[in-house]
Amino acid sequence: MKINILKATESYIRETEHKLHLMKKIAKDIASFKKIEIDIQTCQDINLSDFEVDHVIYLFKLTNLTKEFDDCKFCKEFSAIKKKAKYKLPQVNEINTTKNNDVLYIGKSSGLFSTRLRNHFSSNSLKTYSLQLPQLAKQKKLQHLKMEMYYSNIDYAKHSITDHDLKKELLEMLESSLHLQHKPLLGRSGH
Repeated sequence: MKINILKATESYIRETEHKLHLMKKIAKDIASFKKIEIDIQTCQDINLSDFEVDHVIYLFKLTNLTKEFDDCKFCKEFSAIKKKAKYKLPQVNEINTTKNNDVLYIGKSSGLFSTRLRNHFSSNSLKTYSLQLPQLAKQKKLQHLKMEMYYSNIDYAKHSITDHDLKKELLEMLESSLHLQHKPLLGRSGH
């Protein structure tokens, strides 16, 4: 068997360039992100029927960090909770702390966004990595947290994209691009 790594590499580059081109077209179409305010004490009361859309990219931003409780202190507290937790919490990206980084988490949902938010806004998700905000609300040093969530759903039909795997890959690429730009305190890029 003769293996031609150069030919394989050139083919991979062409395919990746095509996907990057599609990603850029989709990004241009996202005129703006919708925003909602979130208090972790009351997030379970948010009406999730307003989020019955799929193919969504989203970002959580902390809005009330202070010099006394900055991103470094948040990550320290979250890490301590994560070590004891029986539920799955996202990884802590301490490397992204700067004393003023307020981007908490960036995510995506290829299925119904309301289902993904249910994971973040309730304590019922033991198998899925999520923010588990009601659990954080029980922690004395975190119970004061307030945040904003920005989200936008992707209109793949506008670009005649019907392939499920391609939709999923493009959503992951968009998420990774936001990770690179905003360096969230929690979560991992892509996957």
